[in-house]
Amino acid sequence: MDLNLIRVFVAVFESRTVTEAARRLHVTPSAVSQQLARLRQTLDDGLFQREGPSMLPTPVASKLYPAFRDALVGVETALGTVKSFDPATSARTFRIALSELGEIGWFPNFVSEISRTAPQVQIHSVALETERTEQWLQSGYVDVAISSQVLSNNFERTAIKEQTFSIVMSHRHALAKDEFTVSKYAEASRVLLAGDSSLEALLEAEKRAGIFSTPRIIIQRYATLMPLLEQHPTLLAVIPTSMAHGWAKKFPIVVHQLPFDMEAFRLFVYMRTQTHDVSGLKWFYDAVTKSTLVYPTLFEAIGSNEHRARQEGQS
Repeated sequence: MDLNLIRVFVAVFESRTVTEAARRLHVTPSAVSQQLARLRQTLDDGLFQREGPSMLPTPVASKLYPAFRDALVGVETALGTVKSFDPATSARTFRIALSELGEIGWFPNFVSEISRTAPQVQIHSVALETERTEQWLQSGYVDVAISSQVLSNNFERTAIKEQTFSIVMSHRHALAKDEFTVSKYAEASRVLLAGDSSLEALLEAEKRAGIFSTPRIIIQRYATLMPLLEQHPTLLAVIPTSMAHGWAKKFPIVVHQLPFDMEAFRLFVYMRTQTHDVSGLKWFYDAVTKSTLVYPTLFEAIGSNEHRARQEGQS
């Protein structure tokens, strides 16, 4: 059987769409459809049934997939030892799923590390959606993701950081110099970061501490928080500790410990399934992992331009 037919089968099975399979294989959707038609004729089965935008596998396809996937991984790995990925000449595009904080804190480092050895490689950042991360990695929609989720063992991963959380507020806040208690925290006007992946864990920690008061302000992005705290010093927020101390070096804020227990988050770099372009994928995964472990995070960059402009306007 033509190896390309197996590649097409695995790509369609994992991505569930002809369009995404074509992007993954660097061919046109019509080429994927033609190869799929050949495979259907060879195996005498429909293999996939269209349901809306998705291609759902038949029982025969589901039975064939594990063996085809393992065979393809073996072939790709063997080919990688003979003709490995050359970052110096490659113009490949890699996709990485990141939260807002991940993009601000690490993406400049990724560009620095990758540009050093691969000047033509393109890097596309995709907004992390926690409910879709596993499917994206499985389908090959993204090559790498950085997330606090504990995903299945199907993906290679590296733990890169353990994140704790702290309270931040303006130095003009009435409680700036006080020792925080649960009751003071519950009574304070709080800002909630609705787009943060730690939101659910924070709300659960508050409930365990007997805090059921509603936050006064809800925002979507961290980039909004610094100007908000500067202009409204009665507010406070809970953010990652490393980010809080980074901001405290540049902005007039104070950092307090939480007056209740909140479990630390572990962050992982995940790599997608290895059924295509294995040597290039491993190179990109290693470069991203190195960047997160070796380079300092850049969280304090958030809001720095706005703050600098205000300082210059006041002088």
